[in-house]
Amino acid sequence: MPPRNLTPAPPAPLPTHRILAALLWLTTANAFAADAKHGAATVTLGYDSNPAQTADATARAFVHTAVSAATHPTAAVTVGLDGWWRHYDSADTTARVEFHADWSAETAHGLGVVTATLAAAAFRDTLVPADERNEIAFLLRYDHVLTARDMLGISGELRQLNYLHRVLPWAGRPGAAPPQPAPRQADWSSAPSPPHLPPPPAASVEALKRTDLLTQLGFDATHHWSATVASVLTLTLGHCASSLSPETYTQHGVGGVLRLEPARRWQLELGLDWKHLRYDQAPQQRQRRDAQRAASIALRRDFAHSSGTCRLDWLDSDSNYTERTFQQQVFSCGLDWEF
Repeated sequence: MPPRNLTPAPPAPLPTHRILAALLWLTTANAFAADAKHGAATVTLGYDSNPAQTADATARAFVHTAVSAATHPTAAVTVGLDGWWRHYDSADTTARVEFHADWSAETAHGLGVVTATLAAAAFRDTLVPADERNEIAFLLRYDHVLTARDMLGISGELRQLNYLHRVLPWAGRPGAAPPQPAPRQADWSSAPSPPHLPPPPAASVEALKRTDLLTQLGFDATHHWSATVASVLTLTLGHCASSLSPETYTQHGVGGVLRLEPARRWQLELGLDWKHLRYDQAPQQRQRRDAQRAASIALRRDFAHSSGTCRLDWLDSDSNYTERTFQQQVFSCGLDWEF
């Protein structure tokens, strides 16, 4: 394949701080005037075999805490705040907070619902500071009831990720899904290189400011086989345009979830997912391709005002760059409360 020398232009920045401030004001202004409020809290203990998602894995235990609250200024508008914090068995922590405003309306004589969401988020990570960023996003979703057993969903997302620190190419996990801690190697010169390629020149490892613009389109179809069995099939297409050229990629994936209720107040969920990432540019003009396979199993028990969940997640990421290949298993159990 001939070398690709085209460098995409950096995406135009959006006024992140202004929209974040507007959402903060909207949240606090309506929290006291809203007629309806609800919230939820979660505390989870777990074990992660590879929290940094590197070829040289280091396992860690963690405590995960999440809180969400929402108010309803009107029947069609929801304003909320979601946040979570994860502390590992060291001094490392990862945290994320997001403000969002949702507007929804019924269509097709009540058979469809359209939802528009404006959100702003802050992600902080002492485990891998290179991944710290602020985000602004616009999401649009449409759900439609096809039959008594079938539902179709279509979603679109536009998300800008403004990284706080100058970073090296591929300093984070593959893809842009938060949270994305980075490998421990500080630069390419210290990372293993393919035997047939020389190490990249020093000029190519200069840390640069990074801004990503992620666009994604998703489809999901839900079918209820019975009152206690349902399945969901998903399809996603996406593209990330980055000011750091090697971080620009396209992705597509397919997934499925099977949900069962084996007994009253018990739910069992089985999931499978496959995703392919194709990066536009790479060092020495070598093409990079990543294939990710994931599986999960979760068991939930509902109580009067709470629920308990245990789950196991497995991820295998195979890349033609050996140093970007890794595996990860996460086991966790936690309690959820609604109020």
